[in-house]
Amino acid sequence: MYRLAVAVDIENYSRLDTLDQSLIQTRLSEVLDFAARHAGLARDRWHRQLRGDGELAVLPPDVDVAWVVAEFTEQLVTALADLRRANSTEPALRIRVAMHHGTVAMGHFGPAGDTPVITCRLLDSDNARNALTDETSTDLVLVVSEQLYQEVVASRFYGLAPDRFRPTLVSAKDKDYAGYLCSGTPRTPDRPDNRASRPSGNGNGNGNGNVRRMREAG
Repeated sequence: MYRLAVAVDIENYSRLDTLDQSLIQTRLSEVLDFAARHAGLARDRWHRQLRGDGELAVLPPDVDVAWVVAEFTEQLVTALADLRRANSTEPALRIRVAMHHGTVAMGHFGPAGDTPVITCRLLDSDNARNALTDETSTDLVLVVSEQLYQEVVASRFYGLAPDRFRPTLVSAKDKDYAGYLCSGTPRTPDRPDNRASRPSGNGNGNGNGNVRRMREAG
């Protein structure tokens, strides 16, 4: 199966006490639900593996990958900003998000194959952690694989802005993983085509897997 994997992790989760960990888990779930709903994505169709301080999700084959990178990420940025304004006395929810698309097999304990491995290596890298620590204008850092950047971000579909991404190289388990980091929204703000030609599928069962089709056509 050729799928998009999305992984999310909360910054400094282990430094929170038990009650705040429970609270921040609830807030993350609310933020993910908000972003998916406002992006028109059916999150109940995602194959989700919970990680305590985040999750690894494999999205349906009909999802429009470019739309997820652009719209879902932007909705996450919006939801996090709204949460910070509305709950200023709570611990801040700041997250890293990683995305990669490739082959996945569903195993007994969760997704298997290089795709979830690459996604989690990028997510858990010091580069991504440091990027979020150094970022003060937003509560989200996105890291995508080099493959996803070249095939999706560089297309500029839905207002994706390649110049907002910077290359990064992650070394883990004696292997290098190339990716691209983006702080905050992956779009050029206020472009009129950011939401133009919104796809009909988006993981709701009506789409056709645009990126998969492009790869097969190439």
